[in-house]
Amino acid sequence: MAGYSRAHVGGAHPARATRLRFAELHWEPHEFIDLGHAIVVETKLAAVGRGSDVRIEADETDVFWLRDGVIVRLQAFPTEAAALEAAELVE
Repeated sequence: MAGYSRAHVGGAHPARATRLRFAELHWEPHEFIDLGHAIVVETKLAAVGRGSDVRIEADETDVFWLRDGVIVRLQAFPTEAAALEAAELVE
């Protein structure tokens, strides 16, 4: 993924509200699919609820849409198939 710039999406961090709900929150990427206009990333999500200490794990697939090497949109999907379909529809 060399050449891509790290920048906040739309000027605000998209995961801020999610991070406030969890005492611990980790995404572990497993596979990257570079479509040119978007990058599809299969991830394992692990989190611990803030105040409840409930631990959760889930698989999700994230799509990072790019414009001029900068992330302009991020969306999570429950399956790789759904993520790939959405990424292909939005070019």
